[in-house]
Amino acid sequence: MLASALALLASGCANKDDVVATQRSDGLSSDGGLTTTPRPPECQAGQYKGALNAAQGALSATDAGIKIQYSGSIDFAITESLSGEFKLNDDTAALSGMGNDGSSFNAEIHGGECDEGQVQATLENGTYTFYTDAAKTQTMTYDFRGSITGLYTLQVNKGASADLSGFVGTWNTVLKTPYGDLVVSGTWSATRTP
Repeated sequence: MLASALALLASGCANKDDVVATQRSDGLSSDGGLTTTPRPPECQAGQYKGALNAAQGALSATDAGIKIQYSGSIDFAITESLSGEFKLNDDTAALSGMGNDGSSFNAEIHGGECDEGQVQATLENGTYTFYTDAAKTQTMTYDFRGSITGLYTLQVNKGASADLSGFVGTWNTVLKTPYGDLVVSGTWSATRTP
């Protein structure tokens, strides 16, 4: 009886003409009919440049009577340490911009690291300068601090010579005004430059 059961099982087993798939070719895995998505891309060392904008609801501060226009550039470099960690270079990481009304802002990006496709850093020594009169002869400056977070992305360009890689994310700042703290936030993106 055992021999007939083994013969029945053996007849259903693969022979030299059968093809046996052991792994999916699309990079996804399957477990009991449930498909999982691939891991996000890891961080890559390099120089990143891009733009940032204030969120729609964060464009005015009615208490202070000023208009906050954060729209500008972001520039940072990520290096890989010998231990495999990805760090933002504090000495080159900066955020800056200018509004249509002549207002300007600058900040340093500090303490940043990228782990499992996510970047986090603080915005320090930030200044927001704006004109206080219509003739644009007098200015006022508010200090600010904040944070920046983002996810690493990889976009495949069909037909292009290279794929684009970079980050998309959000930022939050707290401006120190005579009227109290003013929170301004928005979005940013930066691509890896060759």
